[in-house]
Amino acid sequence: MRIITPPAATPVTLEEVRAQLRLDGNEEDALLAGYLDAAVEHVQTMTSQLLMPQTVAFEFDSFEDMARPLPCAPIRAIQSISYEAADGSTQTIEPSEYRLRERGRLALIARRSGCWPQLAPGAVVTVTAEAGYEDAEAVPVTLRQAILFLAAHFYETRTPVGAASGSAELPLTFRHLVEPHRLWLI
Repeated sequence: MRIITPPAATPVTLEEVRAQLRLDGNEEDALLAGYLDAAVEHVQTMTSQLLMPQTVAFEFDSFEDMARPLPCAPIRAIQSISYEAADGSTQTIEPSEYRLRERGRLALIARRSGCWPQLAPGAVVTVTAEAGYEDAEAVPVTLRQAILFLAAHFYETRTPVGAASGSAELPLTFRHLVEPHRLWLI
């Protein structure tokens, strides 16, 4: 997956992180912003979900590979499907020729009728999609809380976890917040 247009915001604000940590002032905002970004990325990786609106591209080795669930959720819309044709030209599939199918929280692309065109040898199919929840308020509250929890943990535990450092592992509460949202992609 490649991010074409990154999200404009995070699902949790710096103000919310400061409140979670009971910090007054903004002297440590640069540090907190890094922890917040790391927490968002970790939650997205653990759940296979993109939390904020963004444009992404997926590459497939064949059209048939699109019958499997896309590697993240939520997918709000398909912007385009393009490929290199057997004659070497780049082609775009008309939106009327496919549809986005949802299976629970997973999405896949299905051809409405007929067969997919033939690819050039070694070519890929590129799907460009709008992904992520509509806005921060649409992100499940447990994922927002997990981000706050993890950013606070990063702030309070600034050394690597290990017996010699005396640092604590990430509490089980974090896993309990995130686990129900994991997408099991096969």
